Amino acid sequence: MSAGEHITPPFSTQYMALFSYLEKEQIDSEKAEDILIRVYLDINNDESFAEVFKIVIGMTGFDSKRRVEELGEYLKILYNNTHHWILKGNTPNKVSSRETKTAADGDDSVSEISRKNNIVNLSEFRKIKRDDRQPKNSSKEVGRNDPCPCGSGKKYKKCCMREDQREKLLRSKLNEPKELNDAFLKKEKYIEEFGYPVLKYDFFILELINIAGDVLNIYNKYGNINRVKLSSLLKKAVKKARELRSKCQKCNNKCLDKPYSATSLDSFRDIGINIDSFPEEFQQETAVNYFYLELLQTLLDVFYMAIIGRENSEEKAHAICLEIGNHLIDFITMNCHQQCRNNCIMNYKDNAYCMFCSFTNNPLPCPKEGEISYKEIRTSKKDMLH
Repeated sequence: MSAGEHITPPFSTQYMALFSYLEKEQIDSEKAEDILIRVYLDINNDESFAEVFKIVIGMTGFDSKRRVEELGEYLKILYNNTHHWILKGNTPNKVSSRETKTAADGDDSVSEISRKNNIVNLSEFRKIKRDDRQPKNSSKEVGRNDPCPCGSGKKYKKCCMREDQREKLLRSKLNEPKELNDAFLKKEKYIEEFGYPVLKYDFFILELINIAGDVLNIYNKYGNINRVKLSSLLKKAVKKARELRSKCQKCNNKCLDKPYSATSLDSFRDIGINIDSFPEEFQQETAVNYFYLELLQTLLDVFYMAIIGRENSEEKAHAICLEIGNHLIDFITMNCHQQCRNNCIMNYKDNAYCMFCSFTNNPLPCPKEGEISYKEIRTSKKDMLH
């Protein structure tokens, strides 16, 4: 991985330089990201340079004089060029030496510092509006030297502030606008794993899985959880979604073949799901909505069990799955219901090779150009969109 390829916080070039150095010194990229996030939070929590340095030494395990001194130089430059809350958003280098000490002036020299079965319930979907998803004890509402609202008796900065900052960073990442792509399950990998033909239903699942993958990836980086292995998990989720399609094709309700037929959603209400809390399009008593709800439940069950399987708490797993669910509901509402009129479900058996090909900037081999045969991809000329 190249420096900064998957690093997305508002980090400066000094952070990227530290990241590159850590990778050069054989620090795993995920651990390097954890170190950057910890440094970012500690500096904004007014930790001294010496304290930050000790923490990073512990996280890296560096013990040779060369590595300790080199690491210290990178950290010193970073520390003195990072905006500090206590300095009202300034960096130590922008504040006169009479007002504050830089890392080099105020601390020890670098060379002297050493060393279950619970399944997700859709009943809570949409209860939390996206605009309201903010950390409870937001640093904007509580002063750093105020008593912590948790009631511990400690100052906020010595108690919950760091966790609230982490939550704020997590929320900012979850709410960032993103262009949908196949960053987490490549279209080529999808085809390699599940083969041809690729249908419109497959394209729909590929979209959903990458949305879920993005949320899980953000929690892996910023959510303070035991990380889940995305590649195998997303493939498992696709497999379950494809099994659901096979099951639906055999079912008497024929949700996929008659998507706008009247179909009661009472079976979901009976298990406590408040359909009235969903977007208006989801409240319509149709077969397609019945299918969407069943698909969401299927995917979230897979994600929930995987998160629990990594020894995360049930509460954490539940929160992550609710976040995934809300992202998927938003996508289905705006993209499927409102824009394309559920095209992928209405025509779920249609070949989608061209849709796969145009998804992201890496085209697939083109049968029209003789790069692959129609027979191999199990389609014909009439299915091509160009």
